[in-house]
Amino acid sequence: MALLHPVAAQAQRVAALIPWTNHVWRYLDTGAELGTAWRTNDFDDHNWPTGTGLFGVEPTSPFPYAPRFSSITTPLQIGPPANVTITFYFRTSFNLDASNLVAGTVLISTNLIDDGAVVYLNGLEAGRFRMNTGQTATTYANALTSVEGTNEVLIINTNLLRLGENVLAVEVHQNAPNSSDVVWGHTLLVLVPEMIAITNQPRSLTNLIGTTAIFTAGVRGLPVSYLWQKETSPGSGVWGVPNPVPQNLPAYTIPNVQMSHAGNYRVLASNIVGSVTSAVATLFVVPDVFAPVMLSAIPAATGGVTNRILIRWSELLNSSTASQPSNYVVRMFPQTNLQVGISSIIYSSSNSILNLITNDNWYPGVGNYFITVNNVRDVPGNVVAPDSRIQLFWFTNVSLMSGDEVWDFHAAAAFDPEVYDSPWMARTYIKSSWWGQGRAGFFGGLNSLSETCQGLLQTTVGFQPEPVLFRTTFQWPAGLPGSADLRLHYSCDDAAVFFLNGTEVYRYNATPGAAVSISSRASTDVNIAECRTNTVASASMLPGENVLAVAVLQLQNSTADLTFGFSLKAITPNTWSLPEPPAPTLEMARMDTNLFQLSWTGGGYALESTTNLPAPPGALPYFGWTAVPNMANPWLFTNNPAEPQRFFRLRK
Repeated sequence: MALLHPVAAQAQRVAALIPWTNHVWRYLDTGAELGTAWRTNDFDDHNWPTGTGLFGVEPTSPFPYAPRFSSITTPLQIGPPANVTITFYFRTSFNLDASNLVAGTVLISTNLIDDGAVVYLNGLEAGRFRMNTGQTATTYANALTSVEGTNEVLIINTNLLRLGENVLAVEVHQNAPNSSDVVWGHTLLVLVPEMIAITNQPRSLTNLIGTTAIFTAGVRGLPVSYLWQKETSPGSGVWGVPNPVPQNLPAYTIPNVQMSHAGNYRVLASNIVGSVTSAVATLFVVPDVFAPVMLSAIPAATGGVTNRILIRWSELLNSSTASQPSNYVVRMFPQTNLQVGISSIIYSSSNSILNLITNDNWYPGVGNYFITVNNVRDVPGNVVAPDSRIQLFWFTNVSLMSGDEVWDFHAAAAFDPEVYDSPWMARTYIKSSWWGQGRAGFFGGLNSLSETCQGLLQTTVGFQPEPVLFRTTFQWPAGLPGSADLRLHYSCDDAAVFFLNGTEVYRYNATPGAAVSISSRASTDVNIAECRTNTVASASMLPGENVLAVAVLQLQNSTADLTFGFSLKAITPNTWSLPEPPAPTLEMARMDTNLFQLSWTGGGYALESTTNLPAPPGALPYFGWTAVPNMANPWLFTNNPAEPQRFFRLRK
């Protein structure tokens, strides 16, 4: 048989050596005892009849091998009298060239079997299903343990392969003398690892002290091992293990960056074919010389009455200044004389959230409130900009998808392996005829559940070891901001990767950073598909229609069951905008010979100074600018004529 053309996949090259259909086999259904010679490559089978899959007799209705097959393609003889034939023999061949026989090649045999089978490649046993050793033509298979129509996967030892012609021989056995059906179908794929290459080099970063730095690299030729390194000293050419010690991931994360983390980094990526070293990326670390900023202020409870306000800050605060109630004023806008009293403050240094407790109730949604803050400092000692203000907002739950939405699904990897190399998760993707449609929840294989926490199991998709793909749409309501938190409520067996408008937003029980491919598998087995809820923070929605796509993955040696249920909500801020005051003008007044006073109108502006104007070419916007110590409005300073000329500015 001629080798079918290979198709490109993101992780490896996939070639179909034996397709499900249109591949010619020779078979014998007389039940004769053939011994062992029929398994060998030089056995003469030219007198055997020929046919294409699916082989067998299958009276069950509805036909259990749909949608891959609508009926038996090549009927087999199992009588008369009924059920005399116990063993059926099949032989075929395929050609293999050197490009498909390299280190790391994986050979995947996927089978439809009723009831048991033994598979031989080039005369040697490659695997068996429900058959004891020492079988003859009158040996019955063990009881059928899988659901009819289930893909049964065998990873064949590639040492059995040879260049040129290869012969696959299979014997299929009935499991009882009164069996009314027998089935045989087969496909054989070869997965060849790609030569490894860097597709996206890590980029240099500039980080403030205390922030998080993340280097990333794009690599082709999965599966890949990653070894991140740091140059021991600039220009030394000596590379060692950085601190913190990186994980074997395509991204290297450095939390709480310090000056000691500055330097040159690179990654060594390797797979079974070879290795490659990335370009060098540099981490520049800038001291924290900037005032802390309030990022958000929300009530501690949704709806009703609450006496707590949570304020999230841009960085860790000095606890003693953060915990002073006198540093905060809560007012209603525009009636700024309506002030909410503050009884105490609890500050959490673990997440930079301040819990402000009022001594009287206030009503989110009835009035608009804002907070004015002074004298709060960060850990390095920088003080918040005088009269910094932020509005309070609260959250609204928006239901986007129920548990019985209509989804498109693709569960035909054996017929359409190219789908994994296509933009199947994109908004503009056009579905092929291999996509089906049904209502959630979805199930397949040996699944014994009747419902999930999202509702009843309504649509069967069969079972395959390759990822099953799902797509659906939802409408983003007009008038809501484009960014909101998505609440994913789902159950799946065994893993799932979620995409919003073509971009991955979350994954469960799947290898971090790995692209979805025909060989993607779950990290661990899920015996019971538990209900799970995860939040995708600050997801970006488009006005009107949005596309949600999901790949459900199985464990490598799965128990042949699949479940997927899903519903979706959004948590969006219902906010008002605190009017921006006019841009201030910085005024300077001489108080004495070398004593000056700086002042300005309006709040929330930090006073910064520098002696370095203009900034050098390519410098960051804050190059050389630092917040003045003990910032206040007005601010007094003494000018020293012996020092360099100093410049001042206001920064929001």
